[in-house]
Amino acid sequence: MKNSKKLLFSLMLTCLGFGFLQAQDIIHKKDKSTLEVKILEVGLDEVKYVDFNDQDGIVYVVDKGLISKIQFENGKEEFYTDDFENPVLYAEQRDMALKLDFLSPLFGFTEIGFEKALKPGQTVEFNVGFIGLGTNSTANDSRGAYLSGGYKFFYKPLFFNRGQRYDHILKGKYIKPEIAISAFRHDESLFDSNGNRETTVMGAILLNFGQQRVFSDIFMVDYHVGFGYAFGGDNAIEQGFAFNSFGDSGANFAVSAGLRIGILLK
Repeated sequence: MKNSKKLLFSLMLTCLGFGFLQAQDIIHKKDKSTLEVKILEVGLDEVKYVDFNDQDGIVYVVDKGLISKIQFENGKEEFYTDDFENPVLYAEQRDMALKLDFLSPLFGFTEIGFEKALKPGQTVEFNVGFIGLGTNSTANDSRGAYLSGGYKFFYKPLFFNRGQRYDHILKGKYIKPEIAISAFRHDESLFDSNGNRETTVMGAILLNFGQQRVFSDIFMVDYHVGFGYAFGGDNAIEQGFAFNSFGDSGANFAVSAGLRIGILLK
């Protein structure tokens, strides 16, 4: 009987202790540290709390930008992100675009592309070019196509104030690693009158630097330049249409540039 009472008493203490532990709020900070507290107020930019073991003591304040998550005593959890990375702030904006390289027909091809925002500050972009769909007397009557794709990382300011965010999810300066490959048939030389044609396959790894501007969440302009390595081709200067290659056959220096215009989609 005595043992039963002791067991019951121990269970009661355990339950009380468990309830006591669960009754605290826990602040998880981005540096992986935690604070066991009693939350007094969650404001727009800060959280006010007192030490859980001294609830009549000093009221502390912590910037919400330093917090990753709060676990409340009732089991509810709230997660916090920087305004730059909070997708809720961009929910009403169009996050896709159908694009056209505005000047490409002047260089012997026509390029169309598609861009999609994956999250604030990062997008993915794919382009296809139709070689020969344009006017260019120096292209040796080239006919073919190319594909390119890359991942855009938009710049954040080095220093920013509370509440600052991207003006638009697709707007800003960016850096874009890109892979491109082109395949086309063309005359063996510019002055070849015998109808001899050959096939060229070229590829490139590029690092692009550019800027996108968005107008009224409908229209965009994207301009960029890129540098990298090209593979394939056998001339000192080879037009790969998605890029230009300089050097002998093998790994060469590659450059690219473009002016794209686009329509935003939801």
